Amino acid sequence: SDNADCRQVGGSISIMHTDTGLYTTFGAGWSEDETADDVFAGADKESTFWSIEAGIEKKFIPLGKTTFFGQYYKTDGGTSREWEDGVISDADEVFIAGSELQVYGGGIVQEISAAAMHLYVYYRHVEADFSFENVGGVVAPGDIPTNFDDLDLVVAGGIIRF
Repeated sequence: SDNADCRQVGGSISIMHTDTGLYTTFGAGWSEDETADDVFAGADKESTFWSIEAGIEKKFIPLGKTTFFGQYYKTDGGTSREWEDGVISDADEVFIAGSELQVYGGGIVQEISAAAMHLYVYYRHVEADFSFENVGGVVAPGDIPTNFDDLDLVVAGGIIRF
């Protein structure tokens, strides 16, 4: 767009104590879109996130290194895009006015050195909250979601590098 007026900054840092295998990774970011008011008056023009992971990676057993970790991620999103669910049409102009997402969990990764393989299992708990702006004013309030259930995930798998 010719009228874009946006700023964004982000970064991350990771540190590991090689003797003990203790590590942490931190990341954060911020963005601002001055044209958010073009979507609707009072639109939230800022978005932020931060995340942290901490753990230990060490050879506890002869198979290879084992990593135990915990994670946390949080984002506060500003105005983003139209919400579509097949019921609300583009003409209705329902926008995500703001959002918040929190994710936390942990897991384990086991390296199997002889097979160039990693096996993993991790858990994540996700909490989401969205607010909507009905700019067109034609959508019934009951058609716009007001709350969302938390989500719990357990994921397991493996990676073989060749």
